[in-house]
Amino acid sequence: MKRTTFGKICVGTAALACAWAVAAPQAQAAGWNYSWDSFADGTGNRNQNGGDGRHSVGYQSDYEFFGMAVLEDLEADTITFAFNTNLNIDGWYSNGAQDKNIGIGDLFINLDPTKSFTEVEGTESLLAVRFAKSNDSGLSGTGLFSNVVGSDVTNVNNGWQSYSDYQNYVNSKGGSFEYIDGLSNSAAMSYLGQHGESVVQAGSGTKLGDVNVTTDALTLGAMGLDFTGAASAAGLNSPALGTQTYAVSFARSLLPAGELNWMAHVMAECANDIMGTSGSFAAVPPAEEEVPEPTALAALALLGVGMLGARKRRA
Repeated sequence: MKRTTFGKICVGTAALACAWAVAAPQAQAAGWNYSWDSFADGTGNRNQNGGDGRHSVGYQSDYEFFGMAVLEDLEADTITFAFNTNLNIDGWYSNGAQDKNIGIGDLFINLDPTKSFTEVEGTESLLAVRFAKSNDSGLSGTGLFSNVVGSDVTNVNNGWQSYSDYQNYVNSKGGSFEYIDGLSNSAAMSYLGQHGESVVQAGSGTKLGDVNVTTDALTLGAMGLDFTGAASAAGLNSPALGTQTYAVSFARSLLPAGELNWMAHVMAECANDIMGTSGSFAAVPPAEEEVPEPTALAALALLGVGMLGARKRRA
């Protein structure tokens, strides 16, 4: 699918280092950066966008992911990830799920994208944002966490048990699956490793700070978020985008100050759809030294003249 800012990446997990050396994303300009998932790979009941309730794939599926957007505001010390999807932030009722609810998983952010998701699990390079209070995450409360390890909860969420099961179903319904924008599907599967790790494993994770979740459409619009306009500008002709849009923000100062390449992904707890992208956070400028105001400089100059005159009179 098309993406507005980020360049394509070399295929294969083994080639990730090459990819970032050759085509590392540049520091993002002001404004939202959008990326897109396939609009025909979310599986599940078709209750959204006027669906008929039957099980299939595509823009009417309850679990279809459409796109992600990222906004970095250094002046406000804020990084925001936004999602356009058919999956409600509080999940959907599902009789097949152990807790009768299937939700959206945690957002994983890999700060060393030359390595796979599996290789950075349990290290400071792998962050997780828990923003959906009702999901099956092992984290306590919402927030930004480091040193996390992923967990597969598809078995308690009536989900797909393997990539092949998921792909075969999508193909049988005439869909087209995609995992991470900018990576081939084979490279994305190699990067993600074990199928279905949608949330953080209980007992892992160190909290770095709090997050702010925004679901109000007017507030998101005031922030300049416009998935519909961005999709049109990218030449994506779709009968509809997602019925749900929400965003999560955290402080940029919680991360290292230097320029940070990253890869991020999120998936439904049932692994009925996966969406990811990559980018670069700009380095935080060093704090500027205070420059005296002109009036303060003039006062210092007068003080210096007065002291010089006093020394002359004592001579």
